[in-house]
Amino acid sequence: MTHKKGYFARARFLLTAPSKVRRIADEIRRKPYPQAMALLESLPHKGAKLLRKVVASAAANAAVRQQEPRRGLAVHQGAAHR
Repeated sequence: MTHKKGYFARARFLLTAPSKVRRIADEIRRKPYPQAMALLESLPHKGAKLLRKVVASAAANAAVRQQEPRRGLAVHQGAAHR
């Protein structure tokens, strides 16, 4: 079993419905980091604000662990569960 290189962040105990966050997660999935952040900043939804923090945290994790430039990152997956 090979492990793929990736960085993640998780938000827990959010006070919003998963269906509302899932709508926005579907929009940013498989997009480059700069494009995903621009989309999240332009959306007025509460779920966009919450996901923006999570995506920024994952990018910061990547920057700390591997010193990779943020422009080379992409959002691979996003999920919202109850």
